[in-house]
Amino acid sequence: MPEESRGEAPRAPRESPQTPPAPPSAPLLERRARLRRRFRATLCAFGLLAPTAALGLLELAARARPELSSYTVFRVHPEMGIFHPVPNQRLVDYSNPAYPHWVVTDAEGFRVVRAAPSPRDAPPLGVLALGDSFTFGFAVSGEFTYPQALQRLLETEVAARRRVAVVNGGNVWQTIDQERAIYDHLNRKRAFDYVVLGYCAHNDIPEQATISVRKQSPLASPLFAFAATHSALVRAASKGRFTAFGIPAARAAVAAGDQRVRENWRWYERRYEERFTALLDAVRARGQRFAVLCFYPPGGRDARPARFIRELCRRLGVDFLPLKLEPAHYLRFDPHLSPLGNAYVARTVAEWVQAEERTRPSATRAAPH
Repeated sequence: MPEESRGEAPRAPRESPQTPPAPPSAPLLERRARLRRRFRATLCAFGLLAPTAALGLLELAARARPELSSYTVFRVHPEMGIFHPVPNQRLVDYSNPAYPHWVVTDAEGFRVVRAAPSPRDAPPLGVLALGDSFTFGFAVSGEFTYPQALQRLLETEVAARRRVAVVNGGNVWQTIDQERAIYDHLNRKRAFDYVVLGYCAHNDIPEQATISVRKQSPLASPLFAFAATHSALVRAASKGRFTAFGIPAARAAVAAGDQRVRENWRWYERRYEERFTALLDAVRARGQRFAVLCFYPPGGRDARPARFIRELCRRLGVDFLPLKLEPAHYLRFDPHLSPLGNAYVARTVAEWVQAEERTRPSATRAAPH
C-alpha cells in the first residue's frame, strides 16, 4: 500500500550538498577596488571643498551686507596720525563673543547711532566726550553708550531751550596723547561748550608701571619670587626669630624692587600730568568747560591711579565727577560698563552740564578754531 494512502505526510526530497561559490574574478576585484578609491577621493574632495564653499558664501554675504563683518575696522587717520575707526562703518562687532554689538561710525570715523549734523549746522550746545573703550562703549551697541545716553538726557531736559549734539570721541586703548589729537582735530571743524575726559585707571597710569620693572631687569621677577619664598621659609624655620643670613637679603631685594616700582609710578604720573596740563590749557583758551570722569575696572576705585587723578584735578581746579560704580554697572563677562552703568555715567554728566548751563552766560560759547 502506498505511503500516501496510509495518511502519512510526504517526505521532502533529499537536498544535494551545495558547492562553494566560485571566487570573484580578477577584473571584478579590480573594479571594486577602483570604486572604493573613487569613493574615498570623493569624500576627501567634499571635506576640502565644503568649508571653502561655505567661507566663499560668507565672504559674498559680508560684501553684500557689511554689517555681517566680525570686528570694528581701524586704520591710521590721515590727519590725526592715530589708529581710528574707519568712516561709515555699520557692522556687528564680535570682539567679545558674549556681547555682540552694533558699531556705526560717521563720515569721520566717530561712533554714532544716527548721522550727526554737519559742522555748519552744528547746534548751539556741543559736548565732546573724550576717553578710551569705556567712552567708546566697548561690548554694547551704540544706543547704550554713555555719550548717546547723555544725548537723550540733554535732549529731554535742555532741548526746550537749546539744541544738543554729543560727540563720542572715545576709542579703544586710547591714552592722553590720542585724546589730545582728537580734541584738536574736532575743534578745528566744530564748536563745543563742554569737554568731558574719561580717564581710565589702567590705560594712562597702567599696571605696566610695575610690569615694566621686569622688562628693565630680567632678574626682577625671579628676585621677588625668591625673596618672598625665602622670607617665608626662614620665618617658619626660626619660628619668628629672623636669622642674620636670609631675612636682611630678602628685605633688601624687596625694598630695591619696591623702589623701582615707585620710580616707575612717578615717571608715568609726571608724564600724564604734563600732557593733561597742556590739554587743560587748550580747553580753557577756547572758553570751554572741562570735567573729568574716572573709570576703573571692578574693585579699582581706590587704586593708586584713581587717587592720582582725583588729586591732580583738585590741584589744577578741574571739575572731577566722582563715580560710584557697583557690580551691576559692569557686564557680567567683561570689565566694561553695561547699559545700566552707561546710563548712570550719563546721568552724572547731565547733572553737571545742567548745573553749568544755569550759571554760564550764553555769550561765552566757543567757536571753531
